[in-house]
Amino acid sequence: MKKVVIIQRALKKYRVPFYQKLKEKCDKNNIELILVYGKDDFLPFNDAILDWGIEVKSCSFTVRHKKVYFHPIFKYIIGADLVIVEQATKLLENYFLWLLNALGIKKIAFWGHGKNFQAANNNSLSETIKKYMTIHVHWWFAYNELSAKIVENIGYPGSRITVVNNSIDTLYLKNKAKTFTQEDLDKIKNQHNIKGDNVCLFVGGMYKEKRLPFLIEACLQIKKKVPDFEMIFIGAGKDQHLVEEASEKYSWIHYIGPKFGNEIIPYFLISKLLLIPGGVGLAILDSFSLLTPLVTTKNSYHGPEISYLVYGKNGVMVNSITDANVYANNVIELLKDTNMRQRLIEGCRISREQYSIEKMVNHFFTGLIKALF
Repeated sequence: MKKVVIIQRALKKYRVPFYQKLKEKCDKNNIELILVYGKDDFLPFNDAILDWGIEVKSCSFTVRHKKVYFHPIFKYIIGADLVIVEQATKLLENYFLWLLNALGIKKIAFWGHGKNFQAANNNSLSETIKKYMTIHVHWWFAYNELSAKIVENIGYPGSRITVVNNSIDTLYLKNKAKTFTQEDLDKIKNQHNIKGDNVCLFVGGMYKEKRLPFLIEACLQIKKKVPDFEMIFIGAGKDQHLVEEASEKYSWIHYIGPKFGNEIIPYFLISKLLLIPGGVGLAILDSFSLLTPLVTTKNSYHGPEISYLVYGKNGVMVNSITDANVYANNVIELLKDTNMRQRLIEGCRISREQYSIEKMVNHFFTGLIKALF
């Protein structure tokens, strides 16, 4: 039996279905899958637990104003035929694992974006180290085609890259959404005193890269031209106080707090658009799954999943990143143009079939087999 160990800095709730399905596939094919993970000290409310996974206590240190982490994972990789780790220079164990790969002792694979999409300086020491380590591992699991191109352009052979097309359980969300009745949705609206028909939604972590001041300003402009416009904010983080203050000042801005899994579904169903002018990651798949088109901006904070957006087909990317009025006008146009919005909804419907977790598991497992043999 082959043994594969996946190491994650933290296990997120959205990732649990992927690991469950991947383990089932490995079990059926006589491959032992071990998942080792720590806790997230940045967004701990999104952490999850797997009964078959191994949770380890991580240590963190500050080096030159940047946090680095260490996970005691070494006893778990004994006998492993393949070890898969995040492509991250802030994980200290990665340096030891990379050395084992360089010495031919262990096969180490990276899984990641290809680069830090939110790095202030792509030529910084950490990014330079990351590039060097990137091209000297046994295998690569790239989030999507965009990530694969980045890795290949650095100098890694394309023949040893597996594109997994990072996803969430879109089928589950699609089917679960069907269980909500109009009565259920009306109850949610009444609970939060939402009376308008033109409801929009923000979901995600609340920190600088999400550009919440920009979004709040755009909402004020939308409200001027769409009288029944109301805005829902779901999430938490360092900048949540901005939303809390806005919701106290304006009755049509509703701060719900953090929600996960099934909890977010009805809020998507009562909303016409998903508004995230800052960094977009897997939220785009929520948009597809629940047929709530995304409106974002062309900014540098996006994760590689932004490549799933096809302008005018399954979402909208506004070119202006500084003018909240331009963003607001795009939203206003979509709220008023039912036909245009319906075209985006149909595009979301097509995209949720294309980027399913079942396909992600199949891609990942195919990569495992190639990397092992």
